Amino acid sequence: ETFLVDLGSRYGTKLDGSKLEPKKYTPVKEGAQIIFGDSTRIYTFTAHAPKGSHSSRECGALPTSAVSSSKIVGAGVSSVAPQPAAKSVASGNIDDEDDVDPMANYVDDEDGGDENGVADEVDAEARKREKERRKELKAELKAIAKAEKKAEKKA
Repeated sequence: ETFLVDLGSRYGTKLDGSKLEPKKYTPVKEGAQIIFGDSTRIYTFTAHAPKGSHSSRECGALPTSAVSSSKIVGAGVSSVAPQPAAKSVASGNIDDEDDVDPMANYVDDEDGGDENGVADEVDAEARKREKERRKELKAELKAIAKAEKKAEKKA
């Protein structure tokens, strides 16, 4: 089974015309249409590459039989939902997937408005809390790395 997830992108991801709920894995069926962000391109998901096409792991351009302007084989999504794995931070491990934010280094333009330029107080407050949470996480990770270096010097 194949899943698609939007990591909380600004303009979202649409699957068959419906906007995906952020950070929630959604099953993708053969022939599903995917739109990333505010793009006008529509990608059609196919689970397997057509016969005669190159493996997606090979370098170089794909043959024109595998890609057209509106169709990408696999649409760049994983064929299985990723399993939570131990994440390495400095030389320590974090086992809980929620402890590592894939968007931790992302910085928004902080214009205080949505894609239409309209300020939304609820969104502004949520962005403020998220920014503070990321700042605290970054400081915590920095402190862990510093403590590990100090422990290495003593050893």
